[in-house]
Amino acid sequence: MRDLDAVRQAALLDAIRKDPTGRWKSGRAVRALRAAGHHPISPGTAARYLAALAAAGHLIRHEETGVRWYEVARPGGGTA
Repeated sequence: MRDLDAVRQAALLDAIRKDPTGRWKSGRAVRALRAAGHHPISPGTAARYLAALAAAGHLIRHEETGVRWYEVARPGGGTA
């Protein structure tokens, strides 16, 4: 399963880099992964992939009460 997760995370990161504007939340990640041909994808799985990409330094996680979203991390820190 880890290989499939890695493939899906790479596809998600590619989609995010192609359209880095705005907030990336689980619903947007689900749509991007499904558009890339990855089925089935649940919001929970997409959220886990976003968190993994943030932990790897590719994304910056933001939180406010009741909402969490991600943006592309710039080299050297900060968001794109």
